[in-house]
Amino acid sequence: MSIQGMGLQVLETVHIISTTKNLDTIKSRYELLLERIATLRTAESNRLYSTDINTSIETYKSMYHDRPLQDIELSAILKPNNFDVQSFYCEALVNCIKRFVEEQTNEISGLKSENAKIKRRAKVIDKIKLSKDELQSKCASTSSYLTSLNSLETIQATLN
Repeated sequence: MSIQGMGLQVLETVHIISTTKNLDTIKSRYELLLERIATLRTAESNRLYSTDINTSIETYKSMYHDRPLQDIELSAILKPNNFDVQSFYCEALVNCIKRFVEEQTNEISGLKSENAKIKRRAKVIDKIKLSKDELQSKCASTSSYLTSLNSLETIQATLN
């Protein structure tokens, strides 16, 4: 795949990681991001890198004209060697769970039976536990680990 194509994939992937409510999606996209960023880091020293990346940016803008590029997306491809993928992922993981819990809380409030509410709350807590495991696995060495873990524990406590 060309650097232009990889740049486009990184832009799309960073956006998806930043906005998804689905834990499986964020995990799989993180793995893809790690692969693509590694390639961009190697290619960054190439003299044509900035030209290729600018093409990626223009392609992204034309494909997603209603979705302005965010600073985090641009920093991932403009200076991939300075982009802290792990810290980005830790923060995104917590935000993903916040969005998921908010959506589920709204749905739970609409459920009729108390039993259905209890079962749904238990499923949400299970997802939070899975996200804490993911955080431990992928982010334990980052400076934001404890803050992220505390955020997830606070979210979990509101459901208990």
